[in-house]
Amino acid sequence: MKKKIVGIFIVTLLIATAVLPAVGSMNEVKNKIEQEMSSCGCCQSAPPAPHAWSGWGNNLENIATTGEINVDFSEAGFILESSQYYEIENGYDFGYVEFRGYKYTWTSWNVLSIHTGYEDWHIETAGINSEGYTKIEVRFRYVTDDQLYEFGWCVDDITIDGLSGTHYYSENFNSYSPHWAWGDWTITDECGICPNPIVLSVGVCDGFDNSHPPETTSPSPELLAWIAYNYNPSNQNVDHTSKDCDEDPENQYWAHTFDLTNICPGSQIERAILDITVRNDDDTDHLKIGCIGSTSDSWEHSIRLNNYVPVGGTKTITLDLGSIPGLLNAMNTGGYLDVAVDDDSPVDCARLTVCCCECMLEIEIQPGCYMTTGSFPVIIRNIGATDCDDIDYTITCTPIIGTVSCSSSGSITSLPVGGADSIDCTPSGCGLVLITATAEACNGLLTFTDTATAFICGPFIYIFP
Repeated sequence: MKKKIVGIFIVTLLIATAVLPAVGSMNEVKNKIEQEMSSCGCCQSAPPAPHAWSGWGNNLENIATTGEINVDFSEAGFILESSQYYEIENGYDFGYVEFRGYKYTWTSWNVLSIHTGYEDWHIETAGINSEGYTKIEVRFRYVTDDQLYEFGWCVDDITIDGLSGTHYYSENFNSYSPHWAWGDWTITDECGICPNPIVLSVGVCDGFDNSHPPETTSPSPELLAWIAYNYNPSNQNVDHTSKDCDEDPENQYWAHTFDLTNICPGSQIERAILDITVRNDDDTDHLKIGCIGSTSDSWEHSIRLNNYVPVGGTKTITLDLGSIPGLLNAMNTGGYLDVAVDDDSPVDCARLTVCCCECMLEIEIQPGCYMTTGSFPVIIRNIGATDCDDIDYTITCTPIIGTVSCSSSGSITSLPVGGADSIDCTPSGCGLVLITATAEACNGLLTFTDTATAFICGPFIYIFP
């Protein structure tokens, strides 16, 4: 679950006059924060599950709050502490920790900290001054734009203490079950890319140090053919091959193909994160991502580097490839991923982190004679090593002789390791049929099926072994 920090972690403690107007109190809060941070440290391993998760997607404003907390009006201030993990599209999506207080009326929401970028589990501490409040409330607000998005934001072990030492609030979500709601957020057992990530890389992330042996790329023949065909083919002043990492000649693509053949044996890629460190040397250069099989293929994602890093700047761009429509399916089908940067901007290194769907199900149409219920059971078992979430199932009957119909569909929110769920299907009619039961997991990437022949007539059901 550990994730190297590849972006920029921004925490801005805003001491607005509406929140911290008294200098004496402000210093008291500041001193208390320093004491708290020195005693607990700034970084930590993941706290025990479950956690609260913001969710992910475009155009979100997902809010979860502590609710109104009664406090002593004589408190000079409060210390808010929480454990946090986040993968937030750097500079475009944001997580806000906000506060309001009640005296005679509620104040407006005031921002305590802002998060964007990528940070492993850590402890954050913030100070809140009081103006004789009798109630306070803290909220966590996750906001995304209408373009790409990342995994999101996880929060745990939230506490609020007064400077007097009085404890006012704590939440570790131990009383919640996975998939329960906390406001607009969801309770989850896991935060991070995935339990067992597979990392593929090209180049050494060394700040464009080219003093060591060449850091070669490996573009596929199809990718090189695409460059030669589409990149100013009649212009003799451009290089139609590919440059390596750290190299910075103008008028030449940087390109690399990640080989995904058999990377998820018996499974599919469920999630993939691309980290690429690039220096923007031209305001018309693009980052291109996709699966190129011929000279006429289009890229699934092509966007100017200016959207991520200004001209002359260097940045590690992190993209959740699942947010690019159709890309994961293309990667699973093709067994590779192409990445390119045109045509003046150099690349220091690139890393692809892949998560395989680890859900493994067994679905069984139970053989036997069912004479009283008029229905038959289908058992779905989790025989893998990880919990399976959001399982969709369907049961259908195809007549062989006679006229019989049956149809059942639905979903299982979560199935723990070793767990099983039984679904009853009630057919109608009379005849010989083929029953087909299907379960889909990992957003439809994996399908598990069982079939059985049965004789059905009214309430009598006999399923052959």
